Amino acid sequence: MTLDAKAERLARLVGALAALAAALTLVVITVSALLRLAQAGLGCEPWPQCYGISLASGWLAPVRATHRISALAVAAVVLMAFMLATSGGRAAARFAATAGAALAVIVFLTGVGIITPGARLPAVALANLVGGMALLALLWWLVLEARGAGRRSNGRVGSLALIAVPLLIAQIGLGALAHATFGSASCPTLAGCAASDWLPQLSAAAFDPFRPAAGVAGHSLPHADAAAVHMTHRAFALVVTAWLLMVAWNAWRIPATRASGMALAAALVLQIVTGALLVVLQLPLSAALVHNVAASLLLAALVQVVWRLRAVP
Repeated sequence: MTLDAKAERLARLVGALAALAAALTLVVITVSALLRLAQAGLGCEPWPQCYGISLASGWLAPVRATHRISALAVAAVVLMAFMLATSGGRAAARFAATAGAALAVIVFLTGVGIITPGARLPAVALANLVGGMALLALLWWLVLEARGAGRRSNGRVGSLALIAVPLLIAQIGLGALAHATFGSASCPTLAGCAASDWLPQLSAAAFDPFRPAAGVAGHSLPHADAAAVHMTHRAFALVVTAWLLMVAWNAWRIPATRASGMALAAALVLQIVTGALLVVLQLPLSAALVHNVAASLLLAALVQVVWRLRAVP
């Protein structure tokens, strides 16, 4: 099945707009992470005594401006892609559906952004990060759909790759929760806390994102069970790593998806290395920021593997 010239031009335009929006979304995620981590007290002096005190610095103002401008640009570009896709009729129905879902996420993130300044609930930081990641995944899927327009699909992906997506999102959410509850410094070594110290703390309350952090004189204090969240994030990372390695290996075995499998493996290595450095270097702001960016790239690589598997004849 081949597309006519008009449909091909439409697919190229939608793909170009989606690629631009995905790049801008990566900027938004990065800048948002910088603001969130700075507000958590990473990068403050003297470390770690100051942890939990919002970092007051003159460079945060232009960072906030960059975040708002980039977010507005993403919304404008996605809206353009949606309007263009809806004008394409049935041939562009899939593009319109994906772009529409991206617009819905943008509306959700706009609402979250309104309540973000001064918010003390971990749920706000969690919604910002997971929402941004979902938007990136949708936009990258739209890029792949537009570039692969006209190709036949077997419609099969396999449960291994499909299950990897919620597993990775859950792991990203656990990392955001660990930072938002100020528990990141609770286990300062790679060996972590002793199991006897944090396993008894495991409970539903430990993972409640609607429980505000306690504060004393502008200093946010971690909950007594913060180590449980932090160590669960580390332990679950082993599960996600093993699962993604299996997905990457399966993709590598198929010639048509070999490059995507290698990209997934490379992104996974980057995420593991930055996570280890984050602990070894004692949570510097720069390492935490790179770890967040690496998570975005890992999710995009996984989305590409899922799409490539689906497109295999």
